[in-house]
Amino acid sequence: AAEADPKSAAIPAEIATLNARANRTEDATRAAGQALAIDPENAEAHWVLGTIFAAELEGRVEAGRPAPTSKPTIDDAISHLERARPSRPLDAGLSVTLGRLYLTKRDFAKARQLLDPVLEREPEHAEAAYLIAQASLGAGDLDAAARSLDVVIAAEPQFTRALIDRAD
Repeated sequence: AAEADPKSAAIPAEIATLNARANRTEDATRAAGQALAIDPENAEAHWVLGTIFAAELEGRVEAGRPAPTSKPTIDDAISHLERARPSRPLDAGLSVTLGRLYLTKRDFAKARQLLDPVLEREPEHAEAAYLIAQASLGAGDLDAAARSLDVVIAAEPQFTRALIDRAD
């Protein structure tokens, strides 16, 4: 298909997605770059790159993978994921990943802006509730943090980090 329609960004973007899901991140990154060279606004390619960059920043890459030639920055990951977000308005995973990145940047308001809707749609989403607690702690709102941690513990009573944070 790529040879038949070399001007289509959708084809390399789909190839990037397939490679990313198979943990072939080097091939996925290359294909996503090809898609963006054709169409700089291709949301699927931005999603692939943002997801891969976030995983690399968090140290979640497969063993044995060669080190990237240039390490992506948190701003690179955020930029790609923000550009993918309009095409994935209900993607909880994307919102949680972006929320985690904004927490790392200490942008607690932006993290809450992304995570609150996830918890509204999925009230027992323990990871979103935990990240909201972290954002609340960062913003100095201990009562909101405690309420969020209570949600986490109700949803997942063995969520060790939440139990420790609630005790604190």
